[in-house]
Amino acid sequence: MVHVVCLSCLGDHLEAEYPQVEAALRNVLAERIRTGEYAPGDRMPSVMALMDEFGLAVATTQKAVAKLRDDGLIYTEPGLGSFVAKQDGEALDQQ
Repeated sequence: MVHVVCLSCLGDHLEAEYPQVEAALRNVLAERIRTGEYAPGDRMPSVMALMDEFGLAVATTQKAVAKLRDDGLIYTEPGLGSFVAKQDGEALDQQ
């Protein structure tokens, strides 16, 4: 299932509302992980792909992805990208 979300519709002053926009993106991605749209072990879309999908700036997108990593929902393999962690937050390669 494909979810279409218009984060740019959140307000006319996206720069002023940056924390809310970043949180909204983070929530959308976390929901995709929770519902299995992005399953454990799946490669996450790149920052560039997320920027294109949601029409957001690179900094906003990178901060949302970093927060998902900090929360244990994803992990990053240098040179390969970011991947969905197991449900308990432990990265698949750390078993």
